[in-house]
This record gives sequence, C-alpha cells and structure tokens, in this order.
Amino acid sequence: MLTLKQLVINSKATLGENLKLVGIAPAYEYRDGKRLNDVVGYRYSVVSPTLGYDKIDIKVLGEQPLVDPEKFQVGQALPIVLVNPQIKVFQDFRTKEIKISATADSARLLGGGNK
Repeated sequence: MLTLKQLVINSKATLGENLKLVGIAPAYEYRDGKRLNDVVGYRYSVVSPTLGYDKIDIKVLGEQPLVDPEKFQVGQALPIVLVNPQIKVFQDFRTKEIKISATADSARLLGGGNK
C-alpha cells in the first residue's frame, strides 16, 4: 500500500514561477516536541500565481535571513528564487489532517529585492 512518505511531489511544478516573498520568520530547533531558543534557519512565506496566491511557508536552514524580519513590511512582495525546493505531505495524527512541509536548500531575492 502506498504511504504518504512514498509520494514524490514535483516541487517546481507545484510552486510554479514568479514566487513572491510576503513574510519571514525565524525557524527554531525542536527537541522532543518542544521549541528551543536556537534559530536554525528562516521560514519564508511565499505566494505564486500557480498556487492561486495561497501562501506556503518554505523552511531554509542555516542561512542569514534574506531580509531583516523586523524591517520586512506587511504588504511587501519581493521576487524570490528557491534552490532545490522540496515538498512533502504528512498526517498530523492528533488532528487527523494531511499537512504540507516545504524546505529549500537556499533562497535568494531576484534583482536584489527592495530591502
């Protein structure tokens, strides 16, 4: 029987092109289900026309933020490129919901963005 872990998602086709960065937040380390204070990367909230402008969070480990999260303004939409995006699905057994997890090896702003 096919399991969710066996599904292979074409991340580039799913996300499409013309991604826009609309939010940024630190990604923290978790241990035994509890959040620690160590920042391990950043979560970039992106939208794309392919997704009907629905927002998806992409976790990028071990990088400095593309934009200072405290200076990022609500309503900004900066062009962003993701390197090697990966999308996985999993079941949250507490809520019985199917959820999405997305990561990328790195990210960069196109044309320098509007920092």
